Amino acid sequence: MFGNPETTTGGNALKFYSSVRLDIRRIGAVKEGDEVVGNETRVKVVKNKVSPPFKQAEFQIMYGKGIYHMGEVIDWGVKLNLVDKSGAWYAYKGDKIGQG
Repeated sequence: MFGNPETTTGGNALKFYSSVRLDIRRIGAVKEGDEVVGNETRVKVVKNKVSPPFKQAEFQIMYGKGIYHMGEVIDWGVKLNLVDKSGAWYAYKGDKIGQG
């Protein structure tokens, strides 16, 4: 099959006239113990007339709080080799700082 099999309802007008279209997906759950406290979310830019299209972002949304900024800081630390990730554990300068 070629392309995305999902369609937008409402005909072609919504696809044509929109300036920005996003595909937002829940990719997992954030848990503390047995309780679900948030969602892991992936956002893909499907169409963008005002800046570069086809970008992608992943982040955590905590219920009642919004986007979890500390998780973003830790992810950037891993990408920049400032924070070491070993399995599910994160360490900074040899000290374990958390399990994710």
